[in-house]
Amino acid sequence: MLRSGVVEYKHNGYECEGFAVWDDASAKRPGILVFPEWVGVGEYTHKRAQMLGDLGFNAFVVDVYGKGIRPNTPETCEAEMMKYATNRPLLRQRARCGLDQLRKVPNTDLSKMAAIGYCFGGLAVLEMARDRAERPGWCCQLPWGAGDADATQARRLSRQNLGAARS
Repeated sequence: MLRSGVVEYKHNGYECEGFAVWDDASAKRPGILVFPEWVGVGEYTHKRAQMLGDLGFNAFVVDVYGKGIRPNTPETCEAEMMKYATNRPLLRQRARCGLDQLRKVPNTDLSKMAAIGYCFGGLAVLEMARDRAERPGWCCQLPWGAGDADATQARRLSRQNLGAARS
């Protein structure tokens, strides 16, 4: 039976509020780490995680910004996003913390994990690939602020990491 719920967790004492979807009545399922676009965790990312659950995956939506921080105008979205876009080590730490939460989702196959993100979320996925702390399959779609060099590196990192995930 498919289940979902808000997951409260901490990164260096900072409260975060992610969202998990899992099936507790079936065998282990591949896990997907979901990074939101610049508005952060909300109804849209919850729906996307549910859709992944319907497709046979467990999912965890990472709260990069922190509990209760939900920008709702282009100006506030940009201001919040820039805190992490200009501090890539912090973004990588928040991403790793989200990955740790995905590992705790019931019935997640830890040998079959991936991460996805669009726009700011794509940047977070790309930073995880650059970090090389983990080697699941990474997929980013149109990372925010990606110039030609970032796009070329994203393709190279995706090939390397997705190849490693299959081995």
